[in-house]
Amino acid sequence: MFLRHVYPDDAIALEDFILQVTKPFCGVDFTSAGWEWSKSLNTQQELLKKILDRDYFSLCFENEGNIVGLIRMFEFKKIDQLFVSETHRNKGIAIQLWKEAKKICDKAGFGEHFWVKSSSVAVPVYQKFGFVITDEPQQSNGCAYIPMEMDC
Repeated sequence: MFLRHVYPDDAIALEDFILQVTKPFCGVDFTSAGWEWSKSLNTQQELLKKILDRDYFSLCFENEGNIVGLIRMFEFKKIDQLFVSETHRNKGIAIQLWKEAKKICDKAGFGEHFWVKSSSVAVPVYQKFGFVITDEPQQSNGCAYIPMEMDC
């Protein structure tokens, strides 16, 4: 198992991976319209756009040729997505992805403040990283989230 940058050739695998890890939470943080909106942002084409967009960078964990973890950062400040497959949770993958992403942000000169729109189930993970809840739960496009921030 190893950590690496995401490449354009990963777009198909990422679409399948993200659908796999988010589908169990469809009724938790998403309305049916929100679920469809979220899926539209994670198609192969949309993922490829973000992989190629300089405002984003993505890292993944790969195991036996399969992506088992993903972090995508936006503008070196926002955790845009963080996912770990169910079978690989509680193995330190999320924290390793975060530490490496933070290191890249630090080197780029943006390591002082981070933020995330957390799903309800991910709040404890982000709290372990040092994020704090900054507002009441919010909703946008049928997707519920909890605003969190971290100052370094």
